[in-house]
Amino acid sequence: MIESYIHSIAQMLLYIWAAPGVVGLLRSVRARLQGRQGAKIHQPYLDLRKLLRKRAVLPERCSWVFVAAPLMVFLSYSLIGLMLPIVFLPPEQEIFSENGAPLADLLVIFYLLVAARFMLGLAGFDAASPFGGMGSSREMFVNVISEPTLIMAAYAMAMSAHTTSLPGIIQYRLHLSPGDFLTNPSFLLVVCSLYIVMLAETGRIPFDNPDTHLELTMMGKAIALEYSGFLLAFLEWAEAMRLMFFMTLILNLLLPVMIFGGEDFWRVLVAVVLYFLRLIGLVVFVAVWELTRVKLRLRAIVNPAVIAFIFSILAVVVAVSSNYFSEEGF
Repeated sequence: MIESYIHSIAQMLLYIWAAPGVVGLLRSVRARLQGRQGAKIHQPYLDLRKLLRKRAVLPERCSWVFVAAPLMVFLSYSLIGLMLPIVFLPPEQEIFSENGAPLADLLVIFYLLVAARFMLGLAGFDAASPFGGMGSSREMFVNVISEPTLIMAAYAMAMSAHTTSLPGIIQYRLHLSPGDFLTNPSFLLVVCSLYIVMLAETGRIPFDNPDTHLELTMMGKAIALEYSGFLLAFLEWAEAMRLMFFMTLILNLLLPVMIFGGEDFWRVLVAVVLYFLRLIGLVVFVAVWELTRVKLRLRAIVNPAVIAFIFSILAVVVAVSSNYFSEEGF
């Protein structure tokens, strides 16, 4: 059990450290595909170091909510990293606690995402700025259209793996052969829905343009305009961790490569290298996706959200049907 805790903490530190690099890699790949030189991959680390050294300037009418929100958002995503299997997967007997409750429950992880967005929305309103309030209202709108998909995706995975524990779900996915993965496409449908939710939650195209500086077209980034100094650093770092979480979850469901505790150093090193190679591949895919798509109007972003919800509903139907036919012996 102690070894699993050490692995979880090590994975959390890797998750926190690598998140800004994923954002820098995505920006660099996009720039290269557009024929531009772009910023360096490690530029987000330099920006964070600069911001962490600066004092935050607060609005005149803000309360403690405005100051606490970036710290709470950063803490929420750090806790998600503590429960997210990246390379190490705990043994089957350690997936549940002594009273039978699942550890690293998927619903808890999803609602930590919702709690972080809720705190960010409160901070935008607390700044008493028109653009901050506009960004908060749009953030809540995105939460309304993405949260049902997250719940249905969690239900579909729980119906397939018979547990809501994220390590248990990944263990079940590891035991599926390529033929089972294709004949029971529940996880494939979940991956499609989570990919669209990732674009919505992280403010990527077609939901939002992360590189824009036009206040009237911005969504969550409009709230970041109210922040400065070390508070902005925590906020930007947390946003990078949100992107890292969704990418890691998609990779674990689509192409899981996991090892258990007690492995030798070289197997651990190979697993880490394979994880980053898969992560780079997904970053390139997202960069190509964004270059071939356009940003939609605010009212039009409901359409891809509905498509994601339909994918999650189909995943639930497939999972329930698969369980029924397996019980009946078909």
